[in-house]
Amino acid sequence: TKIEVADGIVSIDIPDAAIQEKSEADRLHAKAIQRAKQGDYRKAINIWEQVIELDPANIEARRNLGMAYVELQETDKARENLVEAAVLDPKDAWSFVVLGNILAKENDWGGAERFFMQALELKPEDSWAMNSLGASFTERHKYDDAIVWFEKSIRFNPKFANAYYGRAHALVGMG
Repeated sequence: TKIEVADGIVSIDIPDAAIQEKSEADRLHAKAIQRAKQGDYRKAINIWEQVIELDPANIEARRNLGMAYVELQETDKARENLVEAAVLDPKDAWSFVVLGNILAKENDWGGAERFFMQALELKPEDSWAMNSLGASFTERHKYDDAIVWFEKSIRFNPKFANAYYGRAHALVGMG
């Protein structure tokens, strides 16, 4: 891409090859999503790697690549791609939620909570982040705090079954 400024006017020349690469990256991204939905994460990963090669700034592809690695329990690769997505777009709340979930699985509750709170700062009505906070409190037997977060999640997304299940689990924990 060539950018020029002359007489206060900015002109941008995007080569046809770059446009074609972006178009191919978009097509492959859709294909990778379908593979992931079918549970073929290894194939999806291979396709997302091609997408990133064609379009290195594709945050959604990097995030999805990280999530596919989570599914395959390849935590280091998942973390690497999710951190890269968060660096490229520090306002992408979803990357922070998934990073928080990785840390929660490793019992790093403080780190997980920081990521969930970061996600909520970016997207205050994110029911997934609230649900994840509730789950992390449930795992630590802090049921009162867990119920608060599950109820907030339900309030923002009444059709979110995970929050109802989490709240029920916390209530069982309380006896």
